[in-house]
Amino acid sequence: MPEVVYRAPRIQDASHMHVLACRTPALDANSWYYYALFCEHFPGTSLVAYVDDEFAAFVTGYMVPERPETLFLWQTASTLNHGVPNLGLSLLKKLVEKVQETQTCKYVEGTIDPANRAIAMQFRLLARLLQADSTTSVMFSAEAHPELEHDELKIRIGPIN
Repeated sequence: MPEVVYRAPRIQDASHMHVLACRTPALDANSWYYYALFCEHFPGTSLVAYVDDEFAAFVTGYMVPERPETLFLWQTASTLNHGVPNLGLSLLKKLVEKVQETQTCKYVEGTIDPANRAIAMQFRLLARLLQADSTTSVMFSAEAHPELEHDELKIRIGPIN
């Protein structure tokens, strides 16, 4: 059985995060600087996973300033050949548990591309693991924002007990 280590991201992880995001077609690839800032400024609300000492997955998130009990998951990705069933889902659940150790977290939110059925399913499974409801609504409409190719949907999970 592979050994999985979950931990807060460090600056040294930024390059791995950047490369993985660039290799994940469903994600918007941000600059290395973006990932370095998340490692530096939001290690308490982000997480990386290593499988047998190899970088395998990450999730970046932050607490929403206007709704401080809401953890917003910005981006998550995992490598294809890590050999750990449900690694991405476990990563998200571990992050929620980690955040709840130090602050109140009653809701989890994220945005999804309507065509990305895998991440939508992952969020629904996360809601089930957290024993919470989930709702989906349009966060940014393509009609109102012509630079978007499609509506950006927001999924909201909670309240979490």
